Amino acid sequence: SSAASDVYKRQAYHTVRSRIITMELKPGDPLNDRELAEELGISRTPMREALILLNNAHMVAIKPQSGTHVAPIDLHLMELEQFSRYTLEKEILTRMCGRLTPEQEAGYRQLIEAYRVLEASPEEPDREMRLLELDNAFHRRAFELCGMEHHFDHMLASLQHVERIRCLLYTSPSPRDA
Repeated sequence: SSAASDVYKRQAYHTVRSRIITMELKPGDPLNDRELAEELGISRTPMREALILLNNAHMVAIKPQSGTHVAPIDLHLMELEQFSRYTLEKEILTRMCGRLTPEQEAGYRQLIEAYRVLEASPEEPDREMRLLELDNAFHRRAFELCGMEHHFDHMLASLQHVERIRCLLYTSPSPRDA
């Protein structure tokens, strides 16, 4: 049925997109629709449709003759997205300013402290992705306090090139680790 196909297409889209954003799939990596469909236990049609959607989002490059690959990070799109994110977060901070209860402020401080502890523990498993998750939790909290968490979720879902750069920065060895 087409409803089931839509579910599979969305599942495939989100799975491949997530792997691209987290750098599990790196720019230039080949993407084989048959292998990906097999891996997810779905047919090739919803996988192909998902790859077309990812192509439209500039996450995947589909080239006749040479196949489908993870697209390079588009720095122009990343810059546009970064400005959008900055503008949204600045507006949220303006709406929140001076309105935090002591409990809400304590919750913020706990997130910052958890981040600092993890940042100072290079041996922690999955540290980089956990740092990114804590950073996102910190930013999402501001949206939640304004009753606008769906705006944060939409922002993360839409601003994929800036997320790719953030994941790359979190997962690349920093000079202090070398």
